[in-house]
Amino acid sequence: MSIKILLAIVGLTALLTVPGISMAQVLRYGGESGESHTYTRTQEDHVAQTVSGTEQNIDIESYWRFTTTLRDVSDDHVTVEIVHDSVSMVGMPGGGELDFSALYGEPVVVTLGSRGEVSDIAVPESLPAELDRLDLVTTYRAFFPSLPEDEISAGTTWTDTISVQTNQNGIDMDVHRISTYTAIGNAEHAGHDAVQIEFTSDIELEGSGNQMGNEISLSGGGTGSGTIYFDAGGGKFLGGSESSEIKMDAFVVAGGQNLLIPIVQNRSETIELVE
Repeated sequence: MSIKILLAIVGLTALLTVPGISMAQVLRYGGESGESHTYTRTQEDHVAQTVSGTEQNIDIESYWRFTTTLRDVSDDHVTVEIVHDSVSMVGMPGGGELDFSALYGEPVVVTLGSRGEVSDIAVPESLPAELDRLDLVTTYRAFFPSLPEDEISAGTTWTDTISVQTNQNGIDMDVHRISTYTAIGNAEHAGHDAVQIEFTSDIELEGSGNQMGNEISLSGGGTGSGTIYFDAGGGKFLGGSESSEIKMDAFVVAGGQNLLIPIVQNRSETIELVE
């Protein structure tokens, strides 16, 4: 029996020696209404699971290209319209490629506070059901990094917690992520003066559901670490990278059998501001 359990765990984005922050700064999202920026996001996932003593390996690559446009900017909130022009996933179980073109040109609208706290996400209602696997609400709830309440200098730390409920391939999951950020210093990134920020994350998850008629429950957790860059003067996220590892156990009732399947997912992700 071959059971493929594929999970896209919520996730965002080496410690370098860089100059300290020259003066205390306050980091806030902002900019001019109508201002647009284009990003690419790439992910590489390696999933290893052991079923009845046999290891199964899945490698998935995904690529997103999208443009963010500021539609409403005030001192306490920012509304961002996100429009995709290219999405692809290679290596999904079952083979073949999904057609994501129905998403192109359709705006996802995210309202967030000036520190990055998301208050609302509106996704297009007309998207076909097969695009649910993109889970746009979860993706963009975690896309914009959390910023500190007070001004920062080199060595300043702050913590952010994200708890989301998501469905991945028939499994309803609760994901809890605590991230600790540390301001490292000034840097140049994507052609902009930036503040370099390192972060580490602790992730816990549990879920249950049905795949191909098999009842599944799972639990586990892991860690992540990475680097992000923020343009303090322009009020924008400049991108970054993250590596993470999630270990979980899936209990499966299939064909009259009870199976315990260990799963390890390693992910690398890069977000780049390209224009």
